[in-house]
Amino acid sequence: MELNDIVGRMVKGIKQIDDKIDHGRKSPTKWGPYLGGIGSAYEIDIRDELIVYWNRKYSDSTMIAEVSYPEKELTGRCDLCISKASDSIRESDIYDWGIELKSIANIGDNGGVNNFGIGKVVSPYKAEKSSVHDCDKLRKSNISKKKAVVMFGFEFDSESVEYCRIWEKENQNLIPEHQIPPNVDAQGKPYKFRWERMKQVLETNTYENSWEWEAIVPIFEGSCKAMGIELQNHVNIPFSGLTRHPVYRKIRFLGWEVK
Repeated sequence: MELNDIVGRMVKGIKQIDDKIDHGRKSPTKWGPYLGGIGSAYEIDIRDELIVYWNRKYSDSTMIAEVSYPEKELTGRCDLCISKASDSIRESDIYDWGIELKSIANIGDNGGVNNFGIGKVVSPYKAEKSSVHDCDKLRKSNISKKKAVVMFGFEFDSESVEYCRIWEKENQNLIPEHQIPPNVDAQGKPYKFRWERMKQVLETNTYENSWEWEAIVPIFEGSCKAMGIELQNHVNIPFSGLTRHPVYRKIRFLGWEVK
């Protein structure tokens, strides 16, 4: 199984996961509950739902979560590992694939800006626990025969704004009542609809009212190269059919095999 096959299977399952997953948290601010959907969920919850989907859908392999790196000097655990099906018994202590995941979005549940997405991808420092750092761990480990990093990044543009506007108009019953204008926030300022915030964020923070992740590809690859990390077999698959959350309609899967 090649990386393109793995990511392709993830993409096929993402709509099903989006339709059922909940946020699993409450905002520590007066904003209150997050709306359901993959975009507002924890990365760990998305991973767990992906594993459930994979193991139900495919009989040729098994996916498991949080596998400890066998090397004592490597901290943390690998997000997920894949082994080929062989009478439910692995033929080796080494998995077929070890994969680190990263969920990234520059706009939050309320339509406001998130400023930490880029650092989660390209930072060369340990503090951000970035995808570059994940690649560094993978290349130093014998956890699997093949290793990869996979990012799923949410994307936004003028179509996203219009979709959000229509969704909020037609589904106000799904939005916590206090979040709907003209209710006010903790500072006494009127709440804005999510689509209004998103529109303002795109106009203020992008050059063409679009926030997409293809632009990060050469930057990520450059950061890895600077650290002596060899990448190959790049995978790039977009998907635009999410419907659960008004903000998160488009998603792009980016993957690299780590040598």
